[in-house]
Amino acid sequence: MIWLLNYKEFTKLEFNQAMLLFISIVCIFVLADQLGRYKVKAKEAETELKMHKLYADPFQGLIENIRLRQHEFDNHIHTIYSQHYIYNTYDDLVRAQEDYCKIITKENRFNKILKAANPIIAGFLYGKLVEIDKLGIEVEYEIKIKELNIEVPIYKIVEILGDLINNAVEAIEKTESVNKLYVSLIESKRLEIEVRNESPFVDYNVIDKFFVKGFSNKGQNRGLGLYNVKNICKKYKLDIYCENIEIDNINWLSFKVIKEKALEHD
Repeated sequence: MIWLLNYKEFTKLEFNQAMLLFISIVCIFVLADQLGRYKVKAKEAETELKMHKLYADPFQGLIENIRLRQHEFDNHIHTIYSQHYIYNTYDDLVRAQEDYCKIITKENRFNKILKAANPIIAGFLYGKLVEIDKLGIEVEYEIKIKELNIEVPIYKIVEILGDLINNAVEAIEKTESVNKLYVSLIESKRLEIEVRNESPFVDYNVIDKFFVKGFSNKGQNRGLGLYNVKNICKKYKLDIYCENIEIDNINWLSFKVIKEKALEHD
């Protein structure tokens, strides 16, 4: 009888120890998970800080460029108004004013990027588009973003833009008779990124291979940019599409990345 009682006490003690061990293991896993999440958040914050520093100079350069243009504005207006003293016919005057206005517009075509509000995005795009413009590629863009209040780190948005733009520029450079690039970043009820370039029609069997690691028409093991974009989209639950679209009888190859925003509750 005493042996039976001792056995029950021993079994009860073993059960309590097992429960305590189980709870301890669960707590360790929870703490480890929290620590992992903290490290990820800290890494993201560190990366975004580096991005702020990296693109601070281009952003400041954009602001300085706009300030310089403002000082020249009165001179440009005076020149345009004074041209009627130089040209003898109305047609010559209109043509001269149109040519002069085109020059001014071209010099200031990237100033609207400042409206992007986010200095990282503005600094990156300004530097990138100025660089592309120097290659002789005709660039059009549309930027309409506010706070970028989405569950995707800003530096990942920059990675997506950078990889898609680089891919489009390389496609333009290796294809004759195409020279136009379009970039848009629009935030409304959802975030939509689009990068498209003039292109011959691309078979959809080929498009399916674009996001495969190592696949590239530019050489072995160079097709990593789109593969990286696909992985970012998968991690942060973004939708990505690639398609041929026709605009004014010209074929474009369009890449779109879309992030639906979470519904806001009162």
